[in-house]
Amino acid sequence: MRKGEFKPINLCFAQKVYWEGGTLRQVAKVFCVDRNTVQSRFKKFKIPIKSMSEGKKHCYRNGGRYLDTKGYIYVLKPDHPNTTKSGYIREHVFIASQVLGKPLPEGVVVHHHNEIPSYNKNSNLVICENDIYHRYLHVRMRALEACGDVKWRKCWICRKWDDPKNLYKNDSTYRHSSCYNNYRRNAA
Repeated sequence: MRKGEFKPINLCFAQKVYWEGGTLRQVAKVFCVDRNTVQSRFKKFKIPIKSMSEGKKHCYRNGGRYLDTKGYIYVLKPDHPNTTKSGYIREHVFIASQVLGKPLPEGVVVHHHNEIPSYNKNSNLVICENDIYHRYLHVRMRALEACGDVKWRKCWICRKWDDPKNLYKNDSTYRHSSCYNNYRRNAA
């Protein structure tokens, strides 16, 4: 095919494939052209194109499920008390409330044990009474992974893990006395 020539497309067949559940991309694959070619031919011959909400992958067609940018799965449950204004609820929150047999109280956080937000099996979920406890779980998991002891903490200056007996605690941070003395000497 030379530049500017049109590759023939059987529009009747293309329209049939498209309206029986196919996508523009699938139609294009059948005729060995790209999706834009199919779309422009459909527009040229006034063949209607489905709106975004009619596509197979749209959340209404996917059982009311979608994946957000942080990796959490949302499900459409408009009657559930823990839903957003749009009627969606994070799947792990919905599963936890089903296991409890009641909606989750305000402030409760559901933790993913393996830290994969889309893995929502019962065995992977931990219901935390508040965000403070949830963060505490993450600190202990990081300590276990880094040094093998969940009680150890990281010095914010030297970034080394150590037993809290050897560290000074200031608010929520830990530091070695020697590290802090060096830090103050160098800062002055």
